[in-house]
Amino acid sequence: MHHIKPCNQTQYTITLSPDSPLIPEQPNVSLLFGVKTAEVKIEVSDSVEGSEILLSDHLIHELQIPLTCSYDILVGDHFIRIGPFIGILAELTDKKVEQLLFTYKSFVRRYQQIGGAILVFSLESIHIEQQTISGFLYQPEHNSWKYGTFPFPASVMTILEASLTSKYKDFHQKINVLTSVLGPKVFNYPHFSKWEMHKLLVQKLGHVLPETTLYQEPDDITDMLKLYKSIYIKPINGRLGKRIFKVVQTNKHIAVYFYVNRRKQVKTFSSPKEMMSFFQANLVPNVYLIQQTISLMKFDDRIIDFRVMMIKNEWGIWDNLGIYSRYGAKGQLVSNITAGGQTELASDTLKTVWKLDSESTQEVLLKIDKLVREALELFEQQGYHLANIGFDIGMNENGALYIIEINHQNPDPYIALKANNSRAFYLARYKNMMYAKHLEGY
Repeated sequence: MHHIKPCNQTQYTITLSPDSPLIPEQPNVSLLFGVKTAEVKIEVSDSVEGSEILLSDHLIHELQIPLTCSYDILVGDHFIRIGPFIGILAELTDKKVEQLLFTYKSFVRRYQQIGGAILVFSLESIHIEQQTISGFLYQPEHNSWKYGTFPFPASVMTILEASLTSKYKDFHQKINVLTSVLGPKVFNYPHFSKWEMHKLLVQKLGHVLPETTLYQEPDDITDMLKLYKSIYIKPINGRLGKRIFKVVQTNKHIAVYFYVNRRKQVKTFSSPKEMMSFFQANLVPNVYLIQQTISLMKFDDRIIDFRVMMIKNEWGIWDNLGIYSRYGAKGQLVSNITAGGQTELASDTLKTVWKLDSESTQEVLLKIDKLVREALELFEQQGYHLANIGFDIGMNENGALYIIEINHQNPDPYIALKANNSRAFYLARYKNMMYAKHLEGY
Protein backbone atom coordinates (compact mmCIF):
# COMPACT_ATOMS: atom_id res chain seq x y z
CA MET A 1 0.00 0.00 0.00
CA HIS A 2 1.10 3.57 -0.70
CA HIS A 3 0.47 6.78 1.17
CA ILE A 4 -0.27 10.07 -0.59
CA LYS A 5 1.42 13.15 0.83
CA PRO A 6 0.95 16.75 -0.27
CA CYS A 7 3.78 18.99 -1.40
CA ASN A 8 4.13 22.57 -2.57
CA GLN A 9 5.80 21.71 -5.84
CA THR A 10 4.80 22.84 -9.28
CA GLN A 11 1.19 22.31 -10.28
CA TYR A 12 0.24 18.85 -11.54
CA THR A 13 3.37 17.03 -10.41
CA ILE A 14 3.69 13.53 -8.98
CA THR A 15 6.97 12.69 -7.25
CA LEU A 16 8.19 9.13 -6.71
CA SER A 17 11.19 7.44 -5.14
CA PRO A 18 13.94 6.53 -7.65
CA ASP A 19 13.55 2.92 -6.48
CA SER A 20 9.79 2.90 -7.05
CA PRO A 21 8.48 0.21 -9.44
CA LEU A 22 5.71 2.62 -10.36
CA ILE A 23 7.74 4.94 -12.60
CA PRO A 24 6.15 4.83 -16.07
CA GLU A 25 8.17 5.08 -19.26
CA GLN A 26 6.46 8.29 -20.24
CA PRO A 27 7.37 11.50 -18.37
CA ASN A 28 3.81 12.77 -18.71
CA VAL A 29 0.79 10.61 -17.92
CA SER A 30 -2.84 10.83 -16.87
CA LEU A 31 -3.47 10.50 -13.14
CA LEU A 32 -6.84 8.90 -12.29
CA PHE A 33 -8.86 8.79 -9.09
CA GLY A 34 -12.46 7.64 -9.36
CA VAL A 35 -13.85 9.34 -12.46
CA LYS A 36 -11.48 12.27 -12.10
CA THR A 37 -8.40 12.60 -14.28
CA ALA A 38 -5.56 15.12 -14.70
CA GLU A 39 -2.44 15.30 -16.85
CA VAL A 40 0.66 15.15 -14.66
CA LYS A 41 4.40 15.37 -14.88
CA ILE A 42 6.50 12.60 -13.29
CA GLU A 43 9.43 13.61 -11.08
CA VAL A 44 11.85 11.50 -9.03
CA SER A 45 13.41 12.48 -5.72
CA ASP A 46 15.74 10.74 -3.25
CA SER A 47 13.80 12.37 -0.42
CA VAL A 48 10.74 10.26 -1.16
CA GLU A 49 10.45 6.90 0.59
CA GLY A 50 9.49 3.83 -1.40
CA SER A 51 5.87 3.61 -0.26
CA GLU A 52 5.24 7.35 -0.44
CA ILE A 53 3.85 9.34 -3.32
CA LEU A 54 4.03 13.12 -3.31
CA LEU A 55 1.30 15.01 -5.11
CA SER A 56 1.12 18.73 -5.62
CA ASP A 57 -1.59 20.45 -3.63
CA HIS A 58 -3.37 21.41 -6.84
CA LEU A 59 -3.69 17.77 -7.84
CA ILE A 60 -5.01 16.61 -4.49
CA HIS A 61 -7.61 19.38 -4.52
CA GLU A 62 -8.65 18.87 -8.13
CA LEU A 63 -8.96 15.08 -7.91
CA GLN A 64 -10.40 15.25 -4.35
CA ILE A 65 -8.11 12.50 -3.08
CA PRO A 66 -8.52 11.68 0.64
CA LEU A 67 -5.14 11.56 2.39
CA THR A 68 -6.42 9.42 5.25
CA CYS A 69 -6.48 6.22 3.18
CA SER A 70 -3.73 3.95 1.90
CA TYR A 71 -3.78 3.04 -1.78
CA ASP A 72 -2.73 0.57 -4.41
CA ILE A 73 -1.28 2.08 -7.56
CA LEU A 74 -2.01 0.77 -11.05
CA VAL A 75 0.41 1.86 -13.77
CA GLY A 76 -0.31 1.64 -17.49
CA ASP A 77 1.49 2.90 -20.56
CA HIS A 78 -0.07 6.32 -20.31
CA PHE A 79 -1.79 6.45 -16.92
CA ILE A 80 -1.43 6.00 -13.18
CA ARG A 81 -4.56 5.03 -11.24
CA ILE A 82 -4.85 5.61 -7.50
CA GLY A 83 -7.32 3.26 -5.86
CA PRO A 84 -9.32 1.34 -5.32
CA PHE A 85 -12.17 3.78 -4.84
CA ILE A 86 -15.21 1.68 -3.96
CA GLY A 87 -18.71 3.05 -3.42
CA ILE A 88 -21.43 1.14 -1.55
CA LEU A 89 -24.97 2.33 -2.28
CA ALA A 90 -26.66 1.22 0.92
CA GLU A 91 -29.79 3.21 1.81
CA LEU A 92 -32.30 5.78 0.59
CA THR A 93 -31.20 8.58 2.94
CA ASP A 94 -28.04 9.77 4.69
CA LYS A 95 -29.88 9.61 7.99
CA LYS A 96 -30.46 5.89 7.55
CA VAL A 97 -26.84 5.30 6.51
CA GLU A 98 -25.62 7.13 9.59
CA GLN A 99 -27.87 5.06 11.83
CA LEU A 100 -26.44 1.83 10.39
CA LEU A 101 -22.78 2.81 10.06
CA PHE A 102 -21.76 0.26 12.67
CA THR A 103 -23.07 -2.53 10.42
CA TYR A 104 -20.92 -1.42 7.49
CA LYS A 105 -17.76 -2.10 9.50
CA SER A 106 -18.14 -5.69 8.25
CA PHE A 107 -17.16 -4.49 4.76
CA VAL A 108 -13.86 -2.99 5.97
CA ARG A 109 -12.88 -5.62 8.52
CA ARG A 110 -9.90 -6.62 6.33
CA TYR A 111 -9.03 -3.14 5.14
CA GLN A 112 -5.30 -3.87 5.00
CA GLN A 113 -5.95 -6.28 2.14
CA ILE A 114 -8.58 -4.10 0.44
CA GLY A 115 -7.08 -0.64 0.80
CA GLY A 116 -8.18 2.51 -0.99
CA ALA A 117 -11.11 4.84 -0.41
CA ILE A 118 -14.35 3.17 0.70
CA LEU A 119 -17.48 5.30 0.61
CA VAL A 120 -20.91 4.29 1.97
CA PHE A 121 -23.66 6.51 0.61
CA SER A 122 -27.39 6.91 0.04
CA LEU A 123 -29.55 7.36 -3.02
CA GLU A 124 -30.45 10.94 -2.10
CA SER A 125 -26.76 11.96 -2.05
CA ILE A 126 -25.91 11.03 -5.64
CA HIS A 127 -25.43 14.38 -7.40
CA ILE A 128 -25.86 13.57 -11.09
CA GLU A 129 -25.02 16.94 -12.65
CA GLN A 130 -21.88 17.45 -10.57
CA GLN A 131 -20.85 13.76 -10.84
CA THR A 132 -20.22 13.74 -7.10
CA ILE A 133 -21.47 11.69 -4.17
CA SER A 134 -21.83 12.76 -0.55
CA GLY A 135 -21.34 9.98 1.93
CA PHE A 136 -19.34 8.44 4.72
CA LEU A 137 -15.68 7.70 3.96
CA TYR A 138 -13.91 5.05 5.99
CA GLN A 139 -11.00 6.35 8.09
CA PRO A 140 -8.69 3.33 8.60
CA GLU A 141 -6.43 4.99 11.16
CA HIS A 142 -9.33 5.57 13.56
CA ASN A 143 -11.67 2.78 12.38
CA SER A 144 -14.39 5.38 11.90
CA TRP A 145 -16.36 7.18 9.19
CA LYS A 146 -16.28 10.81 8.07
CA TYR A 147 -18.90 12.56 5.99
CA GLY A 148 -17.80 14.40 2.86
CA THR A 149 -18.36 14.95 -0.85
CA PHE A 150 -16.27 13.11 -3.43
CA PRO A 151 -16.17 12.42 -7.18
CA PHE A 152 -17.95 9.33 -8.50
CA PRO A 153 -16.01 6.25 -7.32
CA ALA A 154 -14.31 3.91 -9.76
CA SER A 155 -16.63 1.02 -8.83
CA VAL A 156 -20.04 0.84 -7.14
CA MET A 157 -21.77 -2.02 -5.37
CA THR A 158 -25.47 -1.57 -4.69
CA ILE A 159 -27.08 -3.31 -1.73
CA LEU A 160 -30.12 -1.03 -1.73
CA GLU A 161 -33.45 -2.90 -1.79
CA ALA A 162 -35.10 -0.20 -3.85
CA SER A 163 -37.88 -2.32 -5.35
CA LEU A 164 -39.71 -2.29 -2.02
CA THR A 165 -39.77 1.51 -1.83
CA SER A 166 -41.42 4.50 -3.50
CA LYS A 167 -37.97 5.55 -4.79
CA TYR A 168 -37.61 2.69 -7.26
CA LYS A 169 -37.87 4.99 -10.30
CA ASP A 170 -35.33 7.40 -8.83
CA PHE A 171 -33.03 4.46 -8.10
CA HIS A 172 -33.13 3.32 -11.72
CA GLN A 173 -32.49 6.81 -13.05
CA LYS A 174 -29.46 7.40 -10.85
CA ILE A 175 -27.97 3.92 -11.14
CA ASN A 176 -28.30 4.12 -14.92
CA VAL A 177 -26.31 7.35 -14.88
CA LEU A 178 -23.63 5.69 -12.74
CA THR A 179 -23.55 2.78 -15.18
CA SER A 180 -23.23 5.10 -18.17
CA VAL A 181 -20.19 6.71 -16.52
CA LEU A 182 -18.55 3.66 -14.89
CA GLY A 183 -19.60 0.98 -17.36
CA PRO A 184 -19.31 -2.61 -16.06
CA LYS A 185 -17.91 -1.44 -12.71
CA VAL A 186 -21.43 -1.10 -11.25
CA PHE A 187 -22.69 -4.42 -9.93
CA ASN A 188 -25.68 -6.12 -8.34
CA TYR A 189 -27.68 -4.46 -11.09
CA PRO A 190 -30.00 -4.53 -13.05
CA HIS A 191 -32.65 -5.83 -10.65
CA PHE A 192 -35.23 -8.38 -11.71
CA SER A 193 -38.63 -9.34 -10.34
CA LYS A 194 -39.81 -12.86 -9.52
CA TRP A 195 -41.76 -12.86 -12.77
CA GLU A 196 -38.73 -11.77 -14.81
CA MET A 197 -36.72 -14.46 -13.03
CA HIS A 198 -39.26 -17.10 -13.99
CA LYS A 199 -39.43 -16.03 -17.64
CA LEU A 200 -35.66 -16.02 -17.94
CA LEU A 201 -35.14 -19.45 -16.39
CA VAL A 202 -38.21 -21.36 -17.54
CA GLN A 203 -36.98 -22.39 -21.00
CA LYS A 204 -33.87 -24.22 -19.80
CA LEU A 205 -34.66 -24.85 -16.14
CA GLY A 206 -38.42 -25.18 -16.23
CA HIS A 207 -38.20 -28.66 -14.74
CA VAL A 208 -36.96 -27.21 -11.43
CA LEU A 209 -39.40 -24.29 -11.25
CA PRO A 210 -42.91 -24.33 -9.75
CA GLU A 211 -45.64 -23.79 -12.33
CA THR A 212 -46.09 -20.01 -12.31
CA THR A 213 -48.37 -17.43 -13.92
CA LEU A 214 -48.85 -13.69 -13.57
CA TYR A 215 -52.00 -12.56 -11.75
CA GLN A 216 -54.18 -10.39 -13.95
CA GLU A 217 -57.68 -11.25 -12.79
CA PRO A 218 -59.34 -13.50 -10.15
CA ASP A 219 -60.12 -16.15 -12.78
CA ASP A 220 -56.36 -16.81 -12.96
CA ILE A 221 -56.51 -18.07 -9.37
CA THR A 222 -59.40 -20.44 -10.00
CA ASP A 223 -57.67 -21.76 -13.13
CA MET A 224 -54.54 -22.60 -11.13
CA LEU A 225 -56.60 -24.19 -8.34
CA LYS A 226 -58.15 -26.54 -10.89
CA LEU A 227 -54.66 -27.74 -11.79
CA TYR A 228 -53.14 -27.71 -8.31
CA LYS A 229 -55.22 -27.94 -5.16
CA SER A 230 -52.69 -25.77 -3.31
CA ILE A 231 -51.12 -22.55 -4.61
CA TYR A 232 -49.17 -19.53 -3.39
CA ILE A 233 -49.82 -15.94 -4.39
CA LYS A 234 -46.77 -13.70 -4.01
CA PRO A 235 -45.88 -10.09 -4.88
CA ILE A 236 -43.44 -10.08 -7.79
CA ASN A 237 -41.12 -7.72 -5.90
CA GLY A 238 -41.82 -8.89 -2.36
CA ARG A 239 -39.30 -10.05 0.19
CA LEU A 240 -39.10 -11.48 3.70
CA GLY A 241 -42.28 -13.52 3.29
CA LYS A 242 -44.53 -10.45 3.31
CA ARG A 243 -47.92 -10.15 1.54
CA ILE A 244 -48.04 -13.85 0.70
CA PHE A 245 -51.27 -15.84 0.44
CA LYS A 246 -51.60 -19.61 0.44
CA VAL A 247 -54.80 -20.96 -1.12
CA VAL A 248 -55.92 -24.55 -0.51
CA GLN A 249 -58.88 -26.22 -2.23
CA THR A 250 -60.66 -28.99 -0.31
CA ASN A 251 -63.86 -30.90 -1.04
CA LYS A 252 -65.87 -28.60 1.22
CA HIS A 253 -64.34 -25.16 0.91
CA ILE A 254 -61.41 -22.96 -0.14
CA ALA A 255 -59.06 -21.80 2.61
CA VAL A 256 -56.85 -18.72 2.26
CA TYR A 257 -53.95 -18.32 4.69
CA PHE A 258 -52.09 -15.02 5.14
CA TYR A 259 -50.59 -12.75 7.79
CA VAL A 260 -51.64 -9.43 9.28
CA ASN A 261 -49.07 -7.83 11.60
CA ARG A 262 -47.31 -11.21 11.81
CA ARG A 263 -50.49 -12.91 13.00
CA LYS A 264 -51.69 -15.82 10.92
CA GLN A 265 -55.16 -15.34 9.45
CA VAL A 266 -57.44 -17.88 7.75
CA LYS A 267 -60.46 -17.09 5.61
CA THR A 268 -62.67 -19.85 4.27
CA PHE A 269 -64.96 -19.57 1.28
CA SER A 270 -67.72 -21.91 0.24
CA SER A 271 -67.42 -21.06 -3.45
CA PRO A 272 -64.85 -19.77 -5.95
CA LYS A 273 -67.03 -16.68 -6.47
CA GLU A 274 -66.65 -15.64 -2.82
CA MET A 275 -62.91 -16.20 -2.97
CA MET A 276 -62.62 -14.17 -6.18
CA SER A 277 -64.33 -11.20 -4.54
CA PHE A 278 -61.81 -11.34 -1.69
CA PHE A 279 -58.82 -11.31 -4.04
CA GLN A 280 -60.31 -8.67 -6.28
CA ALA A 281 -60.28 -6.39 -3.23
CA ASN A 282 -56.78 -7.39 -2.09
CA LEU A 283 -54.68 -7.92 -5.20
CA VAL A 284 -53.42 -5.59 -7.92
CA PRO A 285 -53.16 -6.99 -11.48
CA ASN A 286 -49.63 -7.62 -12.81
CA VAL A 287 -48.14 -7.17 -9.34
CA TYR A 288 -48.57 -10.73 -8.04
CA LEU A 289 -47.57 -14.24 -9.10
CA ILE A 290 -49.68 -17.35 -8.76
CA GLN A 291 -47.50 -20.35 -8.10
CA GLN A 292 -47.95 -24.07 -7.66
CA THR A 293 -47.23 -25.23 -4.11
CA ILE A 294 -44.17 -27.45 -4.02
CA SER A 295 -44.42 -30.28 -1.52
CA LEU A 296 -41.32 -29.41 0.49
CA MET A 297 -39.98 -31.55 3.28
CA LYS A 298 -41.28 -30.66 6.73
CA PHE A 299 -39.94 -31.42 10.18
CA ASP A 300 -42.12 -30.90 13.25
CA ASP A 301 -44.61 -28.91 11.09
CA ARG A 302 -41.82 -26.60 9.93
CA ILE A 303 -41.11 -26.02 6.23
CA ILE A 304 -37.49 -26.64 5.23
CA ASP A 305 -35.62 -25.12 2.30
CA PHE A 306 -32.01 -24.21 1.58
CA ARG A 307 -30.25 -20.86 1.12
CA VAL A 308 -27.16 -20.89 -1.11
CA MET A 309 -24.69 -17.99 -0.70
CA MET A 310 -22.94 -17.21 -4.00
CA ILE A 311 -20.30 -14.45 -4.13
CA LYS A 312 -17.97 -13.27 -6.91
CA ASN A 313 -14.38 -13.44 -5.69
CA GLU A 314 -11.24 -11.39 -6.30
CA TRP A 315 -10.76 -13.06 -9.71
CA GLY A 316 -14.33 -12.54 -10.85
CA ILE A 317 -15.28 -16.20 -10.32
CA TRP A 318 -18.33 -17.42 -8.40
CA ASP A 319 -17.61 -18.89 -4.98
CA ASN A 320 -20.13 -20.95 -3.04
CA LEU A 321 -19.74 -19.73 0.55
CA GLY A 322 -22.20 -22.13 2.08
CA ILE A 323 -25.52 -23.90 1.82
CA TYR A 324 -27.77 -23.44 4.84
CA SER A 325 -31.07 -25.06 5.71
CA ARG A 326 -33.90 -22.83 6.89
CA TYR A 327 -36.56 -24.20 9.20
CA GLY A 328 -39.68 -22.04 9.14
CA ALA A 329 -41.41 -21.31 12.41
CA LYS A 330 -43.96 -23.98 13.32
CA GLY A 331 -47.06 -23.67 11.14
CA GLN A 332 -45.66 -20.74 9.13
CA LEU A 333 -46.24 -20.40 5.38
CA VAL A 334 -42.61 -19.48 4.71
CA SER A 335 -39.16 -20.44 5.96
CA ASN A 336 -37.76 -16.91 6.36
CA ILE A 337 -35.47 -16.37 9.34
CA THR A 338 -37.07 -12.96 9.89
CA ALA A 339 -40.45 -14.68 10.30
CA GLY A 340 -39.17 -16.76 13.22
CA GLY A 341 -37.27 -19.44 11.32
CA GLN A 342 -34.00 -21.08 12.30
CA THR A 343 -30.98 -22.19 10.35
CA GLU A 344 -28.07 -24.62 10.36
CA LEU A 345 -25.64 -26.10 7.86
CA ALA A 346 -27.49 -27.96 5.11
CA SER A 347 -25.25 -30.98 5.57
CA ASP A 348 -26.51 -31.39 9.13
CA THR A 349 -30.15 -31.22 8.04
CA LEU A 350 -29.68 -33.69 5.21
CA LYS A 351 -28.27 -36.19 7.67
CA THR A 352 -30.80 -35.68 10.48
CA VAL A 353 -34.04 -35.05 8.53
CA TRP A 354 -33.48 -36.83 5.21
CA LYS A 355 -31.36 -39.52 6.95
CA LEU A 356 -28.65 -39.38 4.29
CA ASP A 357 -25.15 -40.74 4.80
CA SER A 358 -22.07 -38.55 4.20
CA GLU A 359 -21.64 -39.62 0.57
CA SER A 360 -25.29 -39.02 -0.34
CA THR A 361 -25.23 -35.68 1.49
CA GLN A 362 -22.27 -34.56 -0.58
CA GLU A 363 -24.03 -35.62 -3.77
CA VAL A 364 -27.04 -33.44 -2.92
CA LEU A 365 -24.85 -30.44 -2.12
CA LEU A 366 -23.03 -30.84 -5.45
CA LYS A 367 -26.37 -31.04 -7.32
CA ILE A 368 -27.53 -27.83 -5.64
CA ASP A 369 -24.25 -26.10 -6.52
CA LYS A 370 -24.51 -27.22 -10.16
CA LEU A 371 -28.11 -26.00 -10.38
CA VAL A 372 -27.41 -22.50 -9.08
CA ARG A 373 -24.39 -22.13 -11.38
CA GLU A 374 -26.56 -23.03 -14.37
CA ALA A 375 -29.04 -20.36 -13.34
CA LEU A 376 -26.31 -17.77 -12.83
CA GLU A 377 -24.96 -18.44 -16.30
CA LEU A 378 -28.39 -17.72 -17.78
CA PHE A 379 -28.64 -14.41 -15.91
CA GLU A 380 -25.18 -13.32 -16.95
CA GLN A 381 -25.93 -14.16 -20.58
CA GLN A 382 -28.78 -11.64 -20.35
CA GLY A 383 -26.53 -8.87 -19.05
CA TYR A 384 -27.25 -8.99 -15.32
CA HIS A 385 -24.11 -7.98 -13.44
CA LEU A 386 -24.48 -9.93 -10.23
CA ALA A 387 -21.83 -10.54 -7.61
CA ASN A 388 -23.81 -11.26 -4.45
CA ILE A 389 -26.81 -13.53 -4.70
CA GLY A 390 -28.84 -15.89 -2.55
CA PHE A 391 -30.75 -18.86 -3.97
CA ASP A 392 -33.66 -20.43 -2.09
CA ILE A 393 -33.73 -24.10 -3.08
CA GLY A 394 -36.46 -26.52 -2.08
CA MET A 395 -36.21 -30.30 -1.92
CA ASN A 396 -38.99 -32.81 -1.39
CA GLU A 397 -38.70 -36.10 0.51
CA ASN A 398 -37.64 -37.88 -2.69
CA GLY A 399 -34.72 -35.54 -3.31
CA ALA A 400 -36.20 -33.53 -6.21
CA LEU A 401 -34.81 -29.98 -6.28
CA TYR A 402 -36.66 -26.74 -7.06
CA ILE A 403 -35.60 -23.11 -7.42
CA ILE A 404 -38.09 -21.26 -5.22
CA GLU A 405 -36.71 -17.73 -5.20
CA ILE A 406 -33.56 -15.74 -5.94
CA ASN A 407 -32.55 -12.76 -3.81
CA HIS A 408 -30.10 -10.50 -5.63
CA GLN A 409 -30.75 -6.98 -4.29
CA ASN A 410 -29.23 -7.55 -0.86
CA PRO A 411 -28.95 -11.20 0.16
CA ASP A 412 -27.42 -10.37 3.52
CA PRO A 413 -25.01 -13.13 4.60
CA TYR A 414 -26.52 -12.75 8.10
CA ILE A 415 -27.80 -16.32 7.75
CA ALA A 416 -24.22 -17.52 8.20
CA LEU A 417 -24.06 -15.77 11.58
CA LYS A 418 -27.34 -17.41 12.59
CA ALA A 419 -25.78 -20.77 11.69
CA ASN A 420 -22.73 -19.96 13.88
CA ASN A 421 -20.49 -19.53 10.84
CA SER A 422 -19.11 -16.02 11.32
CA ARG A 423 -16.16 -16.85 9.08
CA ALA A 424 -18.49 -17.20 6.05
CA PHE A 425 -20.26 -13.94 6.93
CA TYR A 426 -17.07 -11.88 6.98
CA LEU A 427 -15.62 -13.74 4.00
CA ALA A 428 -18.68 -12.78 1.96
CA ARG A 429 -18.19 -9.12 2.84
CA TYR A 430 -14.47 -9.31 2.05
CA LYS A 431 -15.06 -10.94 -1.32
CA ASN A 432 -17.65 -8.29 -2.20
CA MET A 433 -14.95 -5.67 -1.72
CA MET A 434 -12.22 -7.62 -3.47
CA TYR A 435 -14.48 -8.15 -6.48
CA ALA A 436 -15.00 -4.38 -6.67
CA LYS A 437 -11.24 -3.98 -6.51
CA HIS A 438 -10.86 -6.57 -9.26
CA LEU A 439 -13.23 -4.59 -11.49
CA GLU A 440 -10.95 -1.57 -11.12
CA GLY A 441 -8.02 -3.60 -12.44
CA TYR A 442 -6.13 -4.30 -9.23
